[in-house]
Amino acid sequence: MTDKLSVSLVTPTYNECENVSLLAEEIFGLLASCDDIDLELIIVDDNSPDGTGAAAEALTDRYPVRVVHRAGKLGLGSAVMEGWKLSDRPYLGVIDADLSHDPEILPGLIRGLRQHDLTMGSRFGETSQVEKWALHRKLISVVGVGLAPIRPTQEGRRLLSSWLALPAGIRVPSASPSRTPSSYPLTA
Repeated sequence: MTDKLSVSLVTPTYNECENVSLLAEEIFGLLASCDDIDLELIIVDDNSPDGTGAAAEALTDRYPVRVVHRAGKLGLGSAVMEGWKLSDRPYLGVIDADLSHDPEILPGLIRGLRQHDLTMGSRFGETSQVEKWALHRKLISVVGVGLAPIRPTQEGRRLLSSWLALPAGIRVPSASPSRTPSSYPLTA
């Protein structure tokens, strides 16, 4: 049998009380039949006023979930970095809590790490679809991608509006509110 892929998947949250349990149920339901994947979900909550932190804590009795409660709305990039730093697993990933990233592809992304240094999914892929998004949310996403600084990968794709998994051996610098997520250099 192949060694298990041990992964920490971080999901930053702010006002995701309704979604956080749905996300965990879907992720761990999908992975229940994946004997080769050992995943923990690290929920990093930015003091959501809607009770997201408490809803996340309630998941720890049913699933391998850890919760980080932050003092305020400190931002997506620093939440991801804080979650990754908490991990002691060899593989790291990130997924949005708003259900805009389909957990269905997680097993393939994670298993892809056996052959690749980085795996990535995007809501803007040819076969991707985002369900139950209001028109204004779709517009915000499309405009945001269009206005964001373009940081193409080797294949010319952007690491934006994506969820990804990568080996933990990549050093993650200290999170700082003065730096944007795209300015964090990742080095081996």
